[in-house]
Amino acid sequence: MNKVLLQFIAAALLLSCSFALTEEPKDPDDHRDIAAMVVSQGYPFESHAVLTEDGYILTAWRIRHGRKSCMTKTGPPVFLQHGLLDYGYTWFFENTPEKSLAYKMADYGYDVWIGNSRGAKYSRNSIKYGTNPGIESDFWQFSWDEMASYDVPAHLRYVTNYTGYQKVHWVGHSQGTTQMFAGFLDNPEIQDLVASFSALGPVLNVGHITAKFDRFLADIHLAEVLDTIGLDVFINPPLMNTIGVPFCRAIPKACKAVADLIVGHGSDIDLEKMQVMGGHELGGTSMQNLHHWLKNVRDNKCQKNDYGKDENMKRYGQATPPLYPTDKLVDFKIPIYLIRGQYDDLADAEDVKLLQGWLPKDTVKTLIIPGYGHLGYVWAVDAADKVFGEVATFIRDNTHNSEDLHICHEESVFGFLGFE
Repeated sequence: MNKVLLQFIAAALLLSCSFALTEEPKDPDDHRDIAAMVVSQGYPFESHAVLTEDGYILTAWRIRHGRKSCMTKTGPPVFLQHGLLDYGYTWFFENTPEKSLAYKMADYGYDVWIGNSRGAKYSRNSIKYGTNPGIESDFWQFSWDEMASYDVPAHLRYVTNYTGYQKVHWVGHSQGTTQMFAGFLDNPEIQDLVASFSALGPVLNVGHITAKFDRFLADIHLAEVLDTIGLDVFINPPLMNTIGVPFCRAIPKACKAVADLIVGHGSDIDLEKMQVMGGHELGGTSMQNLHHWLKNVRDNKCQKNDYGKDENMKRYGQATPPLYPTDKLVDFKIPIYLIRGQYDDLADAEDVKLLQGWLPKDTVKTLIIPGYGHLGYVWAVDAADKVFGEVATFIRDNTHNSEDLHICHEESVFGFLGFE
């Protein structure tokens, strides 16, 4: 795709939605930051800086308790981790107490933490490379390998140390599940810090994905092509958001179509929320992370990042990247809930079947949700009914000291979880 064509597409997009620039926002969350969004719904909000062993500073948000006046104490911690190109906003796509998993878990008495992966919005600082790294900074030399080996342990240790609880309930979406699976393979001892693991759209091996656009990007070696022109970062959020609000307000169906193109088969998503999404997404990541994902799609291998022969020899002592020892997942003996959508083109049925085969049989629960694609778990209009209730019940079943749940007993809110 040449420069002239790219300019034409950009001009067409701007012209198609230029009238929307003069309209008043239809949703107050269009330009609110996450703190304002959370507070507007009556919840407390905190922001924490989590330092990793390799010097990255990750931002984690916290909703310490629910809305009710009696909820002043903190319950067991639940950690929500987003997927690729996303960030913590995804858990507030439907910014209401009834439709956000973060709010629901807070109202159920849990201490909710929301992670932001390195390189995503709000996690672009480090003690090694300074703050607000440029697009050519060494800051961007990472992939989900580092998220697994450094970020997951850092988050778990920070939350347990800060709250005094010994274990955390981890809820991951897409790459947020990859981080936990690979994190265990790199650091098996982290399972001692995990009370349960809910995996929404679980992803580890990606060799069988059926999302045509993503497979096309892998086949044309997109990451390598972009790397040759010196791009270290994939997606510039400020630019995306400037265009995103008017575009998604003017043509919400087209906006959703773009999302479906990236993640495959779509779910039933509220088009009225598209303009808000346009003002917040995407979160961005490193080019190296994109390269890692697409290389594994192309090679059909669950392997470490490929740096090229010479650098691989320095890092791994071999010319090719080593495979993750997936046979060791049988020792990952925490309660795990694998939730997959029927039409999820990224957490493909074949790849999830492989993953199930690697995991222990006696601690893994599974669910297939009819009609769901890869974004459905967090964005679908009925996610509260089809996903969040399942996750909440699973976490509740693995919260062994119910006295830690400081909640207001209202049957309408807590009845289906079995609270007395």
